[in-house]
Amino acid sequence: MPLLAFATKLKRIMVENDINEDQIEPIIQDFATYCLRYKIPYDTIIKIGREALYLEQKYAVPIEKIPEFITQGKEAIDRLEDQRLEILRQKQHAKEELDVMQQEHHRIAHEFEKYRKEIPSIQRIMELESELAEAKKMNELHILRERELTKEKDSAGLEATRLKADVIELDAKRKELARQLSLCIKELEKLGEKSTDNKSIVK
Repeated sequence: MPLLAFATKLKRIMVENDINEDQIEPIIQDFATYCLRYKIPYDTIIKIGREALYLEQKYAVPIEKIPEFITQGKEAIDRLEDQRLEILRQKQHAKEELDVMQQEHHRIAHEFEKYRKEIPSIQRIMELESELAEAKKMNELHILRERELTKEKDSAGLEATRLKADVIELDAKRKELARQLSLCIKELEKLGEKSTDNKSIVK
């Protein structure tokens, strides 16, 4: 009678969930093969299955999607790291360009001062008055260019600040993804450890 009641209950559950005998038998055979191969009791397999379902409910990730979720998480971290390195490279390149422009400005100013000091006489100075007028014009142009460089420098500074903020934001996203991935991996490791412990107990 207990066996008949169990069979009736099992049949009712199968009907309610649209499960047929052809689906049940392979599952039982797979469980039996797995338990025999790894020497794990049936109750351990059932317990591991329940814990996997708990992970699915906790993280809203289907069981069959967990490996894919881990792979996607790692890929996202790699992409964020690549973006962070690219931003740092762009920032360094902008700084190097600004340094080159400043060095050129100092070189021109030094050459002009050196040339002025090397004038040997008043006569030479008079002869160079016309050239000096041109030099003043060039100097004015140089001042304008210096202002442009200053604007470019300020713009580069603002861009560097923005890039730095982007780096911080990307790094924060990377850390959050790494934290979530670490939690998921720890849960999976716990499942693995429990499975290993159960193997050891059975042995």
